[in-house]
Amino acid sequence: MASQSVYRQRSYSEEYSSNNKKLHEKLNISYPSFQSYYQNFDRYYSIYNDLELEALRQWVFIVRPECNIVTENDSKTPEGRIGNDRFMTDMIKRHNVVTLQLTNQLSYDHDFMTFPVGRTESLQLPDLSIKNYTISQPYTNLLMPYGGNAWESKTGGTFDITFREDSSLRVHRLFQTWVHYIDGVNRGEWNPKNKYWHWNKLDYASSVYYFVCGPDGESIIWWGKYTGVFPTGVPNSDMSFNLRGGVENKTSIPFVYYYFESLNPDIIIDFNRNAHASGQLNYIPHYNEDIVGSPNGVVGVPFIGNSDNGLDYKLFWRPAVTF
Repeated sequence: MASQSVYRQRSYSEEYSSNNKKLHEKLNISYPSFQSYYQNFDRYYSIYNDLELEALRQWVFIVRPECNIVTENDSKTPEGRIGNDRFMTDMIKRHNVVTLQLTNQLSYDHDFMTFPVGRTESLQLPDLSIKNYTISQPYTNLLMPYGGNAWESKTGGTFDITFREDSSLRVHRLFQTWVHYIDGVNRGEWNPKNKYWHWNKLDYASSVYYFVCGPDGESIIWWGKYTGVFPTGVPNSDMSFNLRGGVENKTSIPFVYYYFESLNPDIIIDFNRNAHASGQLNYIPHYNEDIVGSPNGVVGVPFIGNSDNGLDYKLFWRPAVTF
């Protein structure tokens, strides 16, 4: 009898498994197909878990400007008249890795700032909007609206990024160095590299990439890019005296930008160009079977690849560089 009971249980399990999909459809637990759901109407306002928005994973990447702060062959030697500035020479000597975040000498394997990635708390984004106008009929005053262009919402704006400060106030030091350099270039205290004179370009301007991924931390579902970015101030007021009080460990940096756009595939190409990504690259997955969980958070350069079907974008991370 026992063996018969096991046999019946196994048969029922197999039968249930084979009819599982149809049963879930009849009970409105799942939908017939992806195309069916989006090309038909849902009269019961059903909620299907795999189609609902879940927890998202977000990353912000800032491209390094190419400020002319240290010499090309020696990252610890000030460039030209930079050596006459006590603040800049002190930053190069005592906080060299922070200063190099503003130069191409930090790494020749990619173009990104490194430590701000793990300390970014929030980023403001602009809405996309169009101008609208109306045509008025003279006698009745009936108004017919028509759309204009969206350029005004894409260019020439401001935004803030909030960072979590570290134990040596390196975030404050980084942006004070950036703003101080811009001020010195504007006043002629020091010069950008010669190529920027010839190109008529700003050497202190940067770009900011923003990616929103699904719960797996890899599948990119939204992205955007600020172009022509630089900070306009440093919140030194954060350090104001407060008797028996502490200092807030978050600081907000104001930026201006030239242009913002989102969901343009060319942004993916630009990102991989900044990541120096080409060919087959190894990457570190978010799940490690050996520890049954996520591995160490310190990894190498991010890059974007394709999913198995070739239709979706994936955010991957190369192995960390050892020092």
